[in-house]
Formats: sequence, structure tokens, C-alpha cells
Amino acid sequence: MAISDQLIEEVKKGRVVLFLGSGALYGATLPGKKIPLGNDLRDILCDEFLNDNFKNENLAHVAAMAISQSSLYRVQDFIKEYFSGLVPASFHKKLPLFKWRALFTTNYDLLIETVYSQEKEKLQDVNKILSNEDSIDETRITTEKVPYLKLHGCVTRTRDSSLPLILTTDQYNDCYSKRSRLFSHLYELAYENTIVFVGHSLQDFNIRSVLLDLEKEVPHGQRHYLLKPGLDEIEKSFWAEKKISAINNTFEDFLDAISDQITPQERMLSLSRPSMEHPIQSFFNSHVSPSKELIDLLTNRVELVTPNLPMTGYDPKDFFKGMDQGWYSVGESIAIRRNLQKDIVEAVIERPDAERNGNTDFYVIKGEAGAGKTVFLRQVAWEAKDSSVGIVLWVKEGCTVDFDLVEELILKSNERVFLFWDNAAINAIEINRFLQKSQRKDARVTVITAERYNEWNVRCEEIDELVSSEYSLRYLSESEIEALITQLETYESLGPNLINKSHEERCKELKDIHGRQLLVALHEATMGEPFEDIVYNEYLNLTPQNAQKIYLTVCTLNRLKVPVRAGLISRIHEISFSTFKESFHKPLEKVVISKGFTDQDIHYSARHSEIAEIVFKRALSNVEDRYQEYISIINKLNISFSSDRSSFRTLIRAKSLNELFPKYEDVEAIYKHAYSLIGDDPYLLQQMANYERIRPNGSLDKAISLLQQAKDEAPYDSSILHSLNVVWRDKASGTEDLHVKRKCRAEARAYLDLIVSKWGMSSYISSSQIELSIDTLRDLLSDEYSTQSTIKDSIRKVQLEITENKQKYPADGHLSSLEAEFAKLIDDHVGALKALEKSFEENDREPYLAIRLSNSYIEKNDTDNAEKILTLALERRRSDHKLNFHYAELLRGNKSSDSDTLRYYYRRGFTPNDRNYHAQFWFARYAYGVSENGNHQQALDIFSTLRKARLSHSNKNKIRDIDGGFEHSIKYYGVIQRKRQSFGFIKVDGAGFEVFFLSHSVENEMWEAMEEGDRVSFNLGFAFSGPIACKVNA
Repeated sequence: MAISDQLIEEVKKGRVVLFLGSGALYGATLPGKKIPLGNDLRDILCDEFLNDNFKNENLAHVAAMAISQSSLYRVQDFIKEYFSGLVPASFHKKLPLFKWRALFTTNYDLLIETVYSQEKEKLQDVNKILSNEDSIDETRITTEKVPYLKLHGCVTRTRDSSLPLILTTDQYNDCYSKRSRLFSHLYELAYENTIVFVGHSLQDFNIRSVLLDLEKEVPHGQRHYLLKPGLDEIEKSFWAEKKISAINNTFEDFLDAISDQITPQERMLSLSRPSMEHPIQSFFNSHVSPSKELIDLLTNRVELVTPNLPMTGYDPKDFFKGMDQGWYSVGESIAIRRNLQKDIVEAVIERPDAERNGNTDFYVIKGEAGAGKTVFLRQVAWEAKDSSVGIVLWVKEGCTVDFDLVEELILKSNERVFLFWDNAAINAIEINRFLQKSQRKDARVTVITAERYNEWNVRCEEIDELVSSEYSLRYLSESEIEALITQLETYESLGPNLINKSHEERCKELKDIHGRQLLVALHEATMGEPFEDIVYNEYLNLTPQNAQKIYLTVCTLNRLKVPVRAGLISRIHEISFSTFKESFHKPLEKVVISKGFTDQDIHYSARHSEIAEIVFKRALSNVEDRYQEYISIINKLNISFSSDRSSFRTLIRAKSLNELFPKYEDVEAIYKHAYSLIGDDPYLLQQMANYERIRPNGSLDKAISLLQQAKDEAPYDSSILHSLNVVWRDKASGTEDLHVKRKCRAEARAYLDLIVSKWGMSSYISSSQIELSIDTLRDLLSDEYSTQSTIKDSIRKVQLEITENKQKYPADGHLSSLEAEFAKLIDDHVGALKALEKSFEENDREPYLAIRLSNSYIEKNDTDNAEKILTLALERRRSDHKLNFHYAELLRGNKSSDSDTLRYYYRRGFTPNDRNYHAQFWFARYAYGVSENGNHQQALDIFSTLRKARLSHSNKNKIRDIDGGFEHSIKYYGVIQRKRQSFGFIKVDGAGFEVFFLSHSVENEMWEAMEEGDRVSFNLGFAFSGPIACKVNA
């Protein structure tokens, strides 16, 4: 029977999914054995493990009996051995000569792997996927890899009991959860692609189950095909009812037919294979070629920023409504140039390597939601490409970057790489991993990112300490407002509110009435309505209703700043991408952006996540509607895709669900749906536990049980152990029984100790330890039976932990609040202070007791006794760093002391290159102006070390002191030695030292007027990063 023209066309386009059964093996050979077709495998197992009496049973029953007579591993190893040495038929070798959308199989053998590995002219590489744990992302962003999903296991994994070969009905039922996302992917592909079933029999329970689910899950999918020789009309009718055209052909006939009718040139057309010639080679310093992996990176994961980037097909008017137009608005100069751009280009892009603190540096641009951060980042990248200072790369949305490939780029070009990586919060883990590798290799890489203030503070702790410098994209300045109005006028985008006003009135409207936050200002100024009303009315006016529903789903997910896959929209709304283009593209074209690396990777987003958030809140103000939307999305997510996984994790976050759904029953139902889909996922279990902890009347015992399950599933996840610590601490706080309290706190501390033993100490863990110690002290002080000795030991423990960790983590603000809580606890209990005084004398003036007692006197304004205590302690332990540092702090803050004395005690408060950062800083601050005995150089060396310390940028650059004090600062004079775009250096009169200053520290808006050689006055401030001129005046 001839293959239809329609199927031939689908193969040409690369839109066919092959689903292979045991019959697909027909024609292959095994040395000295027969290929098991039909019931052959059943009979082979009977011969090896059972007897002929079982040869009338089905394979599932025979396999179950064989396993019971021997073992699972022995049966699986036998099957592996039986299939070893499989030789494909000649027609099988034609498979790799075509592009397939995907390959599915219920076979265990290595037929497909063999033919692809042997064929040099193959069009694709095979990406084998065996379980939910395997990522499908790799095949999403390139057509060069074909996903090969082995639904029933593989002979290469016969010793994994969690992923056995599917031989029995019980195994199919039990192990479906480990492979559920593989089936979900099949159903998703069925909306857009044609499935060809090869070598299947209706007697196979598993294939019947797949067909039933396909019919149910994809009621409006494509027509599919079945290849089966010897079909009769009854079978054809049966398959036709299921939208499957049965073809009376063998697999060999099918491959021969498509080989005859599709030329090699036509097969290549459907591939998006990049050329091995690439513009990147113009940067190389020799005739070396980029590796295939580097070409893949530059094609699929990052964009090489050049003037040739695609920029057509956009309307400038849409840009002023918040539409993301990629490089178009930047390359065509539609977006206004922000004043900050000039500063960043000079300070970051054009900065000489000699002036950088290390070869790898990292910059962040912060701003409010809707401030224009992404467009601004593109503008900086666009200007960087013209600066001839290196290679400029833009990381595509949802992609990661392999440092090894960037290193290859540097080695072959000898150029600095500027990597623009937007959305820091979502990409924090990958950015951190990349920067850590780059710093270890001392690679010439500059990473520039952007994020909202609140997102950075909450989700970017790990990369905050790596920041070289940060910039703020603030509200529009008057000159920027002027430029924006000019652009609105040029592109006829003034809107009904501004159209009849003069240029000056338009500028005044934007400045005075609508504020200067870019996204909001543009909408409100042009339309004359509140921003939220404009956005919500857009949603209400969408027709048909299905378009409105699709937009709402996109907004529900895209408010989380994650792009929404077209395949997910297909499953939720039961439409294919072609249907979307035909029926919904036009009504949604102004509110939904469609992007993709390849045709198989289309994803959608709203114009802006802020807009998506407004639509979500207004359209789903009713809790029941919100619940139904959540359920419909969660039911269709496939977390084998990274974007779906990100969406899933944000949707089920306990804190978010607690805020969105007041009723416990709703959240419980959402978690049940999620659990039924993905089972014992550690993150899901952790969030279910967190919800029990934070909800009213939640069960802490249930939370502990869920977290124990999560720990068993993910013993490598420290956050789960920390959650266990928090729950046990809450449990301790919730009981009056002191014995139970001690037991619960012991459990909590044990989990913290386990974290430290596995991953080391961090400021987060140290704070948790101190919280437990303070809780214990509080209970002791409230217990009338507590002895002074017990109280003393507890006070000492808390003080020790606070003192040591303040030195280790000087940037941790939470430690300061814990110290204040500790001090208040001591002050509120008279017995505590008495116990402290007595213990100090009895315990050989122990340093930690001395520090706590001294601090208690300082808090009572008794500085004489405070000094006495520290002096006595120092008599016994002169070299103790902590005592010396605290004594210096006492002298600086409460006593009139000269610089020499302060310098002396601060110097005894640290060892060079240790983590006593505060002691180092204050020594350097007082040594800076002293040229004798190498003090000045020592200060410079320490400031240089502190600049490289693992501290946040804001902590490194915070002004901690001014010469003469903040209230009576000394005025210095000097000459501007060098002036750059946003900073400069002043040569100080007298000593001749050079001092750094920033443009924003210049007063009376005189920065632009200042020139090199001008005399200026200033105050001399000190930060961890070094001396800095403040309040600079001409």
C-alpha cells in the first residue's frame, strides 16, 4: 500500500514521531539466536526460568513467575545478555538519514543506538531519555538532537531497581510514576506532530493503554498512522475510529518509500543545523576553528552581539506599550538613551584590565519593576559591540552557559568576553556556578546582569558577595523625559491624553502627574487612565473568549518571569500551535509575545511580568477561579522541561499559596493534585511541610514527617535539613514542657551540625545556631531552678557564637539584631547580670564573659566599669584578638583616645589575611594617614585585601567613618588628577596621596563642569574598599 502524500510531507518537515514496538526489530539478527518477535520473548523466558506449561500465558504473567523463581536482576541480566550483539537490518540504517521529531519505543534493545552510532551521515544525534529525571531541554533548543524515549526501560540499566524493564503488569503500574513525564511528552507532541506506530499488536496491553490515553488527552490532535503488514478491513476500521490510518506495509517498506520520495536535499531543509563557519571566527587570532560545542553555544544558547542581529517585523508603537522587541528598539534607536549608559560603558566596558580587581568581574543593574532594565541592558550590550574591547554575548532566555566553552572562546581570540545575563534571580544558581569557575581560572570575563531591588535582596544572596560594582536605573530625569516625549511624537504614539497638548505640557504631564517609573508613566501619560485599569481593560476586551483564557494562563505563569511553552498551552487549552496561529494570533498579537529558538521551541510571554501580575490579580480576584486556574495548569505541567519546573516550583511555594488561598482545603487539594502527578518530589514535600508550619493550626508533626521523606529523597539538599531545624525549633517554642523543649532543640541543632559537617558553615546557619542558643538561655532565665553556673555557661556560649560570627560575617545584618535580642535578655533579668559578674571573677576573666559583661555596662552607660572589665581580661590574655578588638571599639566609641592607641589595639585584633574584617578595616583607617613605619602602605594593602573579600558590594562601599567624625568632618584640599565618566582621583595637598571619588559625591551638580587640574575641597571618608572623597566642591 502506498504511503500517502500527507505523511510524506510530514516526514519532509521533520514532524513525525516514530513509536516502535517489538515488530520494528523484524529483519535484525542476533548471532546464533532468533530475534524475539510477538510471543517469542515469553517463550525464551519460559525456556530459561520456567517450563513449557507457561507458554500459553501472556508475557506479563510469565515474567512475574520468572522473577519469583529467580530475581529481578537475574531476569533483566538474562534479557540484556540475550540482546547483546544485535545486528540491524540494512533498511534500519536508513533511519538516521531523516530528521524525526522524536523516537519512542517499548523495546529494551540497542537497535536505535547502534544504527545512529554507526551512521556517519546521520542528520541527528540520539538523546536517550529513560525516566522523569532526564531533561528534555537539550532537544528543545536544537533540532540536531532527537529525543529517544524508552518507555519500558533499557538493557543498559538492568541494575536500577527504581527503573526496571517493564515486563509485568505490576511493574507497569508501579513504575509509571518514574516515567509519567515521558508519556506526557508523547501526548504533547501529538498536538503538532504525526505519530507513526511501528510493530505493535492490539494484544499488547501497554499499547492499548497508550492509545486510550492518547484519545483522551489529545482529542484534537493530528491524524496518526500504523504500519502493519497483512491488515484486514476490520482492523482498519478499528484503527480509523481512533484517528489512526492503518497502512498495510512493513517498516522496511515505509523506510524504502520515504527514501525514494524524499531527496537528501529535502531532508536537510527541516534541520536548523548551524554552519561550522561562524562570525565568531573574525575574532580569532589564528586560523583555528571553533569546536562543534562552541558553535552550538553561539547558535542556541547565546547571541553574539553584532550589527547583523535580526531586527525586522516590529511596529515602534508597540514598543511604547511595553512590548519586548528584542534588538529592534535598540538597533533602530527607538528606545531613549539613559544617562546611566554613559557611566557604565566607561566604568565597566572600556575599563582597562589593569584597573580591574581581578580578571573576572561582575556587575548588576538594579531597578524597580518596569524601570526598563532589560532594554537598558541590551543598550549597553549594543554599545559594547562597537567599543572594540572584546566579544559581546547575550544569554538567551531560559538558557545556561558552559564556562568551558567561554574559556575556549577566550583562548582562541585572546579577547575579554562580556556576558550579558538578564534576570539575575531566576539564573542566580547558574550565574554563581559560572563566576566561581571563571574566578578559579582567572578568566577575562565580565558578567553584567539586571534585577529588581526586592528580587535581588531575597533571591540573590549567593552572588551578592561576588559583585564588583552595582548601578541603579532610577526614575526618568528631566532630560530623559524630554527625549521620551520626542520619541513618542516621532512615532505617533502620544495617545489620546497627550495628542492635543504642547511639547512642554507633555513633558510636564509625564514629570509631575504620572511620575517617572517608565512602564507605568508611558501607559498613564498616553492613555490618561490608571495603569492597572488600562491593563485589565485590555484583558476584558479580548475576543473570542478562548483568547482571553489563553492570555490569562500566559499571565498566571509569566508573572513568575518564566516563559510559557507552546506545548503547555496546547495541553491546557487543547489547541495546536497551528490552531493558535490561525485563530488566536491576531487577537493576542498586542498582548502576547511569541518567541523560540526553533519551531519546536515556541514559547509565550506577556509584554512584561508586571502586566502579567496585574492581569492575574484582577482577572482571578475570585478565589475559586484562581483555584481552578492553578489546577488546570499544574495538571498539565511537565517538569522535565526546565521552564515548567521553574513554574511548578513557584506555583507550589508554601508562602505564596498561603497568601493566595485563605482556605486550607484549597491548598491541600492543590498539593494533592501536584503529588498525584510527580509523587515524592523533594521540593514538593518540603513546600507541603512549610505550609503546615506557617498555616494557622498547622501540624508540626506532619511537617516533620514530610521533611523526613524529602530528606530521604534528596540527602544532598541542605535547605531541607534547614527546614527540619526550623520546624523542630518551632516545636520547642510551642510547648511549656522543658524536657520536650530540650529534646526538640537538640533535634534542631543536630540538623544544623549535619549541614556544617557536609557543606560547611555559612552566615545563615550561624544565625540559626545563635537563635537556638538564645532560646535555651531564655528558658534558663525563666526557670527558677536554673543554677548560676548553668546560666553562665549559656551566656558564654551565646557570646562566643555572636563574637566569632560577627567577625566571620560582618555583612550579616541579622547577627546585629540577634545581638540586640541577647543584650535585652540579659538586661531584663537582674540575676543574669549578677551571674555574669560572678562568673567573670571565677573563670579567670574568660574573654567571652568579659566581652558580654563589658557590653552590658556600655548599654547602661557605665563605660568606666566596661573599660575596667576589658583591662582586667587583657592582663591575663594580652594577645587575644577579640579582647583587643572590643577594647579598641570601646575606646573609639566611648572614650577620647588618640589614633596611635586605637591603631595599636586594632592591630592586635587580627592576623594578616584572617576574617576579622572589622579589626583590619579600623586599623587601616587609622594607619592610612601615617607615613612612618610603613603604616600607610600597610593600610593600602589591607584595603586591597578587603576589596576582594566575600562581602556584598554595598557593605564594601559603605562609608563607615569620616576623618574628624560625621558631625565635625575635616576639610581637605587637592587637585583632580584624573577624571573618567563617572569617577575620578584627587591628589591630596600635603601628603600627595591619591583618593578615589564618584560623580554623585560632587555637590551642587558641578560634576560636568569639573576638569582635570581643578582644585577642589572634600571630606575624607573610609569604606572597606578604601579611602574615598565625599562632599566634593569646586
